[in-house]
Amino acid sequence: MFISFIHTQGSLHENSFDTVDDLLQYSAVCGTGLDTVPIPGDTRPEQMAAIFLDLAALAVTLNKPLTARLMPIPGKVAGDKVSFDFEYFAEGTVLPVKSLGPKNFSPKVPS
Repeated sequence: MFISFIHTQGSLHENSFDTVDDLLQYSAVCGTGLDTVPIPGDTRPEQMAAIFLDLAALAVTLNKPLTARLMPIPGKVAGDKVSFDFEYFAEGTVLPVKSLGPKNFSPKVPS
């Protein structure tokens, strides 16, 4: 089951998910990842990398494939409403992304 956040946000979201982390925890037990999740447009690449690392850790731990399609929405911040000119996307809310503290976070990829 691949739950698309934007496709189902009207019925699924109803105050169920306050952050991307909440949605990630949900996807770990009954889905295959994060799909079409609107995030703030100023989300740093390091913040997205941290989400992907969390997702990878869950995938390894649960021994199942997990994927992510994050949608940085230019000019939007957490809590802003978003709508799309695409009949298969529902209106939604931009979810906050956790702060990483120091801006020098850089995941190391083994060579």
